[in-house]
Amino acid sequence: MPEITVDNDVFAAMQEEATALVDRPNDVLRRKFGLEPADAEADGPKGTEPVDSESGGSGGAKASRRGATPARRRRRRAPRGQLLPEPAYEAPILAVLWDRGGEAPAREVTDAVGELIGDQLTALDRERTSSGEIRWRNRTQFARLALVKQGLIDRSAPRGIWRLTASGQRAARRGGRG
Repeated sequence: MPEITVDNDVFAAMQEEATALVDRPNDVLRRKFGLEPADAEADGPKGTEPVDSESGGSGGAKASRRGATPARRRRRRAPRGQLLPEPAYEAPILAVLWDRGGEAPAREVTDAVGELIGDQLTALDRERTSSGEIRWRNRTQFARLALVKQGLIDRSAPRGIWRLTASGQRAARRGGRG
């Protein structure tokens, strides 16, 4: 089987999408690319049985829904167009960081972004994801990742700290337009 290497940001994004003690990186990638779950016998760990999420016991039942893992059924993704688009989070993130001198703790930034965009959030944005996190908070994390990829947020900042790069400072001064 081929081996791949991913950087820390990709791994962190995969962790956001994964369910602890259930998903493997391959499971996350299969869902992300819209692929059917891998055959548990051919791809899964040896000596384990899937858990029947209806009865709570093991029964060898495999989930039949696309994107479902053997241990539990995943909730469907929100319908397209019913969530605030991720790019709409980017300018508020830059503005919050700019207002705080260019860097701040992630939770502080996320809370402030929520205050700025609260009136734009839909009912679905306010729901919890299958991992239990409030959806708009999760999407704020993904918007941050997009800003890192654009070179506007420093990927080498300490864990839990979001920091503008020089380009990010210029974009923030221009109102969030990169």
